Amino acid sequence: MLAGGLVAVSTAATLIRMAEAPPLAIAAYRMLFAACIVMPFAVGHVRRDLAALSSREKALVLTSGGCLAVHFALWIASLGRTSVASSVALVTTSPLWVAVAAPILLHQPFSSRLVGGIVIAFAGAILVGGGDLSIGGGRVLVGDLMALGGALAAAGYFLIGGRIRPRLRLSSYVALVYGLAAAVSALIAMVIKA
Repeated sequence: MLAGGLVAVSTAATLIRMAEAPPLAIAAYRMLFAACIVMPFAVGHVRRDLAALSSREKALVLTSGGCLAVHFALWIASLGRTSVASSVALVTTSPLWVAVAAPILLHQPFSSRLVGGIVIAFAGAILVGGGDLSIGGGRVLVGDLMALGGALAAAGYFLIGGRIRPRLRLSSYVALVYGLAAAVSALIAMVIKA
């Protein structure tokens, strides 16, 4: 399973870039297919799990789905404006943003190793963005910023998941969030026709 996941993640950006479809449509279909795969594992208990949540926790689940939709919409759109390497390098900085926000939002401790890692990762992101600016101009920079926005949205998804996941079964959480992300992506795609 790990090898299959590695192949899927490693080829996703290239396959998305080769697809001849609007970015939001790709994002909506990607989330819809993922939700359909997970739903059979959650169907027996998702309603019961959702009923056990407070209104605030339900709002967090909705927000998590929105964050995931924004993540995929921005990242997939960035692939048409910047290089695959830059897009992937920047969108995968999401753990960095989680590391920055977790001590504040989740009251997790900051370590000196964490600070060192954050500094190195930020330096790498600046090098990638700066290099793209010199070769591709504004369009490439917009793509880089979109990928970075996708990373921030993914960080929001991860942070909310860290907060709400202990209250839900994994299958329920994933089915709800992926389904919401698919619906939000499809709705945005229909509204702006992209």
